[in-house]
Amino acid sequence: MRARRYLISITSIALGCSSGSSTSSGSDAETGGGGKSSSGGAAGRGGSSGMSGASSVSNTAGVGGTRGAAGTGGASGFGTGGTAGTRNTAGAASSGGSRGTGGSGGGSTGASGTGTGTGSGNGGTSGTGDTYLPWAGGAAYYAKWTHGPPSDPSFFPLMVWLQDPSLTSQYKAIGINTFVGIWDGPTQAQIDQFANSGVWVVSSQNSLAVADNPPSFVAWAQPDEPDNAQPAAGGGYGPCIDPSVLQANYQKWTTADPTRPVYLGLGQGVASTDYVGRGSCSGDTSMYPEYAKGADILCFDIYPMNEKRSNSDDPAAAGNLWYVAQGVDNLRGWVNDKKPVWNDIETTTIDAGNGTPTAQDITTEVWMSIIHGSMGIMYFCHIFTPAEDDQGLLDTPSAKAAVAAVNAQITTLAPVLNTQSLANGATATSSNPTNAPIDIMVKRYQGALYIFAVAMRPVAATETFKPRGVTTGTATVLGENRTIPISGGSFSDSFDSYAVHIYKISP
Repeated sequence: MRARRYLISITSIALGCSSGSSTSSGSDAETGGGGKSSSGGAAGRGGSSGMSGASSVSNTAGVGGTRGAAGTGGASGFGTGGTAGTRNTAGAASSGGSRGTGGSGGGSTGASGTGTGTGSGNGGTSGTGDTYLPWAGGAAYYAKWTHGPPSDPSFFPLMVWLQDPSLTSQYKAIGINTFVGIWDGPTQAQIDQFANSGVWVVSSQNSLAVADNPPSFVAWAQPDEPDNAQPAAGGGYGPCIDPSVLQANYQKWTTADPTRPVYLGLGQGVASTDYVGRGSCSGDTSMYPEYAKGADILCFDIYPMNEKRSNSDDPAAAGNLWYVAQGVDNLRGWVNDKKPVWNDIETTTIDAGNGTPTAQDITTEVWMSIIHGSMGIMYFCHIFTPAEDDQGLLDTPSAKAAVAAVNAQITTLAPVLNTQSLANGATATSSNPTNAPIDIMVKRYQGALYIFAVAMRPVAATETFKPRGVTTGTATVLGENRTIPISGGSFSDSFDSYAVHIYKISP
């Protein structure tokens, strides 16, 4: 995405320092990489970052009040030992063959291996012989911060980037639980406006916010997309921000407030490693593990459908939704599954002439992300041209309905998603592995086996699943009002272009 066209400034927010980049006019102002607001609203950018969401469970106080400690309901069940790069199906990677990816913490290429666990995550239960893929720990990861995101297993971060606080009720109505980024803030008025909004907030850190200690604020945000080329003082662009700047921010911010994690949103070079928008830093992936040292939660953005345009600066990604999953895999590998990875999802035609993500594209990108291990989803809502609309998601009925539907499904399944993915729960084989690979994530929750499956290409195929230890029974296809019989230890289902199916096999 040509995010830099809309960049106001990308700076070291609290320190006021830069590395080959311009600085903001106010050191305490949060900067977004997007177009300015036309009516006092939030600014937009071509890429974004992400952060936590609200929990509705009884052991979590309402936003704006003091939150009680969240109970996890079960051991985290981290695996031990194992060999590097173990996958839970025999197929090839997503470019040719179906494979198990591991979902909330498992299966990315190059990630550390599987291991035998004693539990399956927050509130989950383990099955006999289950082994687990590596992960950062699900919602329980956040328990180390007293003012961090909710650590209850019913919590899954569902976010929007840089939206005006006056829109919280409208976004809550479609399942959003967190606002990330505050335009030219945080100011006292913005802090007060969010206080009783019922959403969690991720903001840049300034002295006002630290002193006020707002209960709704659950993380501090680093400068956005520091891995991209930065505007130069005399015009044009300079290099990306050096990771040492982010690391210095991290040390200063965590000293000022050790009770909240630090969040960092990166650009599309995470997924498309030769992306030209990184300027002189293009292709240098060795910087990403260094960037990761400046945050507790990592995020990235890439918008494949919006790259479908005549002047795309990332033609390799244009229309190829699997770049979203590829970015999740890459970033999880660079943090060795020690920190949560979140990612941004396109929802609008950001610029006139761009491709338009359909409702199915939005749904597929979300589930591709989660199946490949994303632990938080954030939506990019803006439209820049032909007329600026910062809340474009709310004003695009098909996208709004798609986001509402997928958010409702994720919220319902959050306790399942917050269990550690199985390495040996099932295998899956595509009828067309070269042209129509189908990736899976397998979870066990309260004795039931869940298989999440997504077609990684716009090609139809039939997938055959073999759940371990199940010879007969029924697979319920969640949200589709249908079941599939299991016979001889397997069942099959049809996948259309970029289709998503979720199966529950009860004991």
